[in-house]
This record gives sequence, structure tokens and C-alpha cells, in this order.
Amino acid sequence: MSGVDPVPLGRGDLQRRAVRGALWTVVHTLVSLPLAFAVNIVVARVLDVEGYGRLTFLTTVIGIVGVVAGMGVTTALIQFGAKAHAAGRTQEVRRLLSASQGFRIGVSGPVTALVVLAVVHVDWWLLVLALFFGVGAPALLGGAAPALTIENRTDRSAQITMIGNILVQGAIVLAVLTLGTADSVWSARVVAGGLTLALPLLSIAREYRSAVLTPAPPWRLPRAFWKFAVPTGAAAVLGALVTNRTEVVILDWFSDERAMGLFGLAFGLAAHVYAPAQAFIGPLVPAISGLSEVDPASVGRAFLRTTRAGCVLAGLLLASALPALAALVPVIYGEGFAGASDMLIVMGVGSAVLLVGSPHMAFLMARLGGRRILMVNVISLACNLVAAFALIPLFGAWGAVVACVLGMLVRAVQISLGEAAAWGVRLSELGRSAAPIGSASLITFLLWLASRNVDLSPVPVAVLTAAVGFLLFVGATRVTGTGLTSADVRAISSALPSPLMKTGGMVLGLLRGRGA
Repeated sequence: MSGVDPVPLGRGDLQRRAVRGALWTVVHTLVSLPLAFAVNIVVARVLDVEGYGRLTFLTTVIGIVGVVAGMGVTTALIQFGAKAHAAGRTQEVRRLLSASQGFRIGVSGPVTALVVLAVVHVDWWLLVLALFFGVGAPALLGGAAPALTIENRTDRSAQITMIGNILVQGAIVLAVLTLGTADSVWSARVVAGGLTLALPLLSIAREYRSAVLTPAPPWRLPRAFWKFAVPTGAAAVLGALVTNRTEVVILDWFSDERAMGLFGLAFGLAAHVYAPAQAFIGPLVPAISGLSEVDPASVGRAFLRTTRAGCVLAGLLLASALPALAALVPVIYGEGFAGASDMLIVMGVGSAVLLVGSPHMAFLMARLGGRRILMVNVISLACNLVAAFALIPLFGAWGAVVACVLGMLVRAVQISLGEAAAWGVRLSELGRSAAPIGSASLITFLLWLASRNVDLSPVPVAVLTAAVGFLLFVGATRVTGTGLTSADVRAISSALPSPLMKTGGMVLGLLRGRGA
């Protein structure tokens, strides 16, 4: 892309870009998910339960450190930048990009480096690589990916992320097969991830590229920017503590690496199951932010549509994929991980409910509700920590599962109810749109209970539960009329590539509620 289009974006442009971005993100997910799943199997079998627990701990700690050091600047950059870009204010976007880049180099990079040195204890050469690529590269190149999102080119962002994921997974396989330690796998992931940050620079607009490569003092960011960024950053830290398996830190204090490994696998597999549904959410953030700027009257309808689409897809995965995957855990990962099967069912249901609130976070962001996000996460984290410290010393990994799910539920309920009220959506409408998650949860628990009492090997059990779960969920959405509407099907299928439009419409039609 050679330049920025100065013409403001209309509602139709924003919707088309959001859907196109979501679909490309689904393509990325369909390519990357099987690859990541296969690599995770190799890693788990080589490292075994204890080594996998060590890897989970390292990954979680560094992830939280990155969020803390960011202080909400990237989130605020996307919100303010997307609004300015949608309105055609190119120079304003350039100023935001340059000053944000200055913050990464002068503040977040050094803070992250100090924390890594303090809490990560690996071989010195692995630590040097992690600092150079995991801290230095994000500080120098971290503004390119947000610039793509600001341009509402989430389709290109998904393509780049897909390429980057292939490189990262290749580095992980090389490390685990040659060195075979959790520390080496973690370092390989950090190094490869840092290298891929250069890819978005090739695709962003020329004006924005020069801004990213020309850092400016962060105090040039406007006061309104910091007013949103600081509470949002604090909220992001608390949110990460709620949703990013930080229970492994408490498990490290009160339990052992085996418990961390079981919990880490259950958490990770739940994330794998819902990755296709989660793929729709990222492109919504800049699109909804822009929509609230150019056509605020349409936001309430968009709220219900995204809720329906996310819940139907998440419900389908919950009812069909989750019980099947749980049955196959001992076969795929080894008998040492058999204890993660039951945890995966509980964690998967909690993750599905959290997914209901995930698209609603985009609407809260569009209102620049930083203080509201902070309060939501304070309450969620308080519930999570009370449960974790009370249950983990007594029940180990299961205590971590219950605490994690409780935090997810409290967070999702607060966000969804708050945004429904803010955008004038009746609770009855919200409940009807989210109903597929409830029916899918019931189907999942019934199938799992039944599968535990069937005298068959895991593979036939997995095939049967997947087929029965799919049929029961499709039937439930049609009988109750809580699936997609005809307008939803048309909006999604119209954005598919021409060869897939007819087939995609037929598949989506199966998930349409009766009379919708």
C-alpha cells in the first residue's frame, strides 16, 4: 500500500472490512490451529507433564510482564487511531503512531527487560536471545501491527499473523527436538515471535510506516489518550491476571509442576477449541470503533448480530468438538495427561461463556470506557484470587480450574450486561442471542457423562460424541429459534469469496433458527 486514503469510511465500508477481516482471520485460524495443535502434541510428549508445566509457567509470566509494561498504550492507539483514520484524519494518526513508538522504546522496553532479568532464570545465552528478540524487537517494531489494525486492514493482519505463526511453530519444533527442554522451547518461541514483527512494516501505508520508524516523545500524546490508556492499561493487567492462566503462579507456590502441566494443557486446549470463534472478535475492534464514530445509531443492531454469530459458532464447537477432544487427551498426549480430560470439559464451558463477553469488550472499547473496564477486572480478579488461594492449596490443579472459570464467568457477565444497557439492548434480546451457549453447555455435560460409561475405545467415543453433539446442537438452535437470522446468514456469506458463497450460505443456513 503506497498511501492513505483520505476519504472517510462509511458504515458499509466498515462492515465489509470487518467481515473480510474476520473471514481472513478464520482462514488463518484454520491453517494455524492444526499446526499449533500438532506442535503442542510434540512438545507435550517430549517434555512430559512436569516440563510442560515449566513451559506454561515461563510463557504465562512473560505474557503478563508484556501487558504490564504496555500500560494500555497499544489499546488506546488502536481506538484513537481507528476513529481518526475512519474520519480521514491522517496526520493525527501519524502523530499517535510516532509518540506511541517513543513510549515503547523509552518506557515499556526497559521495564520489560528489567522484569525478565528479575524473574526468568534460564541459561545465560537463552536469556540474551530472549532479551534481544523478545524485548528489543517489540520495542523497535511494535507499532507496525497496530497500524494495520488502525487502517481496518485486519484481513492483511491475519495473513501476516498466519505466516508468522508458521515460522514460530517451526522454531519450536526445532528447539524441542534438538535441545528438548522447556527453557529452550520458550526461548525459541520468543526469538521467532520477535523476528515476525518486521512483517507488518511491508504492508502498512507509507505515511504510517515512516511514523512508526520515527519515534517521538510519548508526552506528545494528548491528555485524552492517557486518560483512556492508563485505566485501560491497569484493566488489561487485571484482565490478563483473570484470563491468562495466572493460576500457574499460585500452583508454583502451593503445588508442583505436574499440577501446572495438567492445568496448562486443559487451559490451552480450551483455547484451541474456541480459536475459530475467537477469530471473529479481533476485526470487530477497529470496525466498531469506527462505526460508533460515523453511525452510532447502528451500534445496537451490530451488538446483537455479533453476539448471535459468536455464540452460535462457540456453541457448535462446545457441543461437538469439546467432548470429542476430551476423550482423546490420553491417546494424543499420553496417559500422564489423562487427568486433564475432566478439567478440559469444565474449562471449556467456562471459556465458552467468556467468549460471549469477548465481542462485547469491543463495544466497551468503542465507548472509551477505560474506567469501566478497570472496575470489571478488579471485581473479576478479586473473585479469582479469593477462589485460587482458598482452593489451590487443597485441591491443586482442580482448584486452579475452578478459580479460573469463576473469574471468566464474573468478567463475562459484567461486560455483557453493562454493554447491553449502554447500547439500549433489552436483556431479553441479549438472553435470546446468547442462548446457544446454554444449550451447548447442557449437551456437552450430558455427552461427557454418557461417554464415561460407554465400553468403547477413545477414538470411537470421540467420533460418536462429535456427531451426536453436532446434530443435537443444530436441532436445538432450530427448534428454539435461537440460531442465526436470515440477515446474519446473508451478511456473512456475502463477504465470502465468490466460489464459496453458495456453499458457505448453505452451511450457515443449518445454524439458522426456525422462522428467523
